[in-house]
Amino acid sequence: MRKTGGKKAQEEADRKVTRRRRVSDDSFTVGRTIAGASHRSHSMTMERQALRKKRKWRAIAFSFLILALIVAITLIVVSAVAEIERVRNEENAVRERQATLPTVPVIDENAGGELSSRTREFIVHLESDAKDYGFEIDHIVVPFQKARQLFVFVKEREEYYKVSLDRSSAMQAEDMGRMMSFLDENGVKCSYVDLRVEGRAYYK
Repeated sequence: MRKTGGKKAQEEADRKVTRRRRVSDDSFTVGRTIAGASHRSHSMTMERQALRKKRKWRAIAFSFLILALIVAITLIVVSAVAEIERVRNEENAVRERQATLPTVPVIDENAGGELSSRTREFIVHLESDAKDYGFEIDHIVVPFQKARQLFVFVKEREEYYKVSLDRSSAMQAEDMGRMMSFLDENGVKCSYVDLRVEGRAYYK
């Protein structure tokens, strides 16, 4: 009986030792699992952070690319608009010069002199006004050292007409037409008619 009881006690002691080993093994396994999970979690966190940084830098690079593209397009548009405006201004300047250039010959007796824009404009208007009153100018002479006046020669007429830049071209064209009718109706021959004074006409 004593041997049986001792055997049972020994078996009970062996079971306790085995139990302790299992608990220790389980604890080691659990600890190792937790450590592995923690490492994986840290690795995943680092990967997520790296991915976020990569996406952030991609977004920044894309934003800079869009900004550079917008700036480039803006510069191209501004340059194109400036070029169009420059060409338009040049065309307008050419038109203005052409509009103020007489179509009839102009003889300037002042050697080396250049017609002023005011004189050119007056001649252009006088050409147009003459046509309105039924006659056509043949040529115009800018007399030597005689400022503010012109000698106007009319086609198919022997006399010429002295006109002033200080008077309206339309009024003087009207006076020229009246004087032509007066001279023809009265059979008067003359070398010139002076129309520089408003309301009066002198012929010689």
